[in-house]
Amino acid sequence: MSRSSGPAERERIAELLRAALERFVWLEAASLPSPEVREGESGGSTRQPEPFGVLQARAAELLVWVSRGTRLDRVRRILYEHPDIRVRVAAIDACADATGDDPRMLGELRELARVQACW
Repeated sequence: MSRSSGPAERERIAELLRAALERFVWLEAASLPSPEVREGESGGSTRQPEPFGVLQARAAELLVWVSRGTRLDRVRRILYEHPDIRVRVAAIDACADATGDDPRMLGELRELARVQACW
């Protein structure tokens, strides 16, 4: 992004970034290609490596950051539907941070988290 790009161009780029991050947050580990096994190496596990969930959690944080904490619908979807608790917690934390720990937002996040504690 050049310094001369206008607000419309910056928003277009931000939306592309939000879309890419959201796709990664929802990427299923099973859809990833298996790691290549090189000649002389033993075959790896078919289980997805642990860092994948950590990367998805970071993507959720970045999604909130790029959205400037204004897209609570995306956070709500992560909280209601994402299978990995690390991703859900990262989304809550990032949203609280992005809004400067605004008491109103913290209340909304508490309610969202409380609903999710039931499952």
